[in-house]
Amino acid sequence: ENPQASTPNIPQDAINMVDNLLKWVNRETFVSFGRAAMFYPNPKQEVKDKLFVIHSGFMFSVRPQWKVRMNIDMVHRAFFPTGNLADILYEKYGNDMGNPRCWQSMFFDIKGIRVEASHYKTDEGKPYRRRFS
Repeated sequence: ENPQASTPNIPQDAINMVDNLLKWVNRETFVSFGRAAMFYPNPKQEVKDKLFVIHSGFMFSVRPQWKVRMNIDMVHRAFFPTGNLADILYEKYGNDMGNPRCWQSMFFDIKGIRVEASHYKTDEGKPYRRRFS
């Protein structure tokens, strides 16, 4: 038995490499919507009246314990659809968007979502993004 072959002696770079390798191997099947989780590209459920879709996926990591362990958890996350916010709201409400009776439900539809705007440009013409909550 090799006394150097214990988990505390495994370099962190090797653990990170295995973690990144798992994500790279699965890049064809899954989509990364964040740093830690990989999701199936097609939503599991579309909730039209609430303006979001639910994606299923996996969150995984490699951890050194008394042996090297791979932790895999199934995750479900709701995402607001991509696109122009006005177009998405128009798809649901149509011409009633201007009706004050719809404003309360429109408010609840967009309350708490994070929006990323990517159409901004600096004075030099360089594009940048802004996030709003």
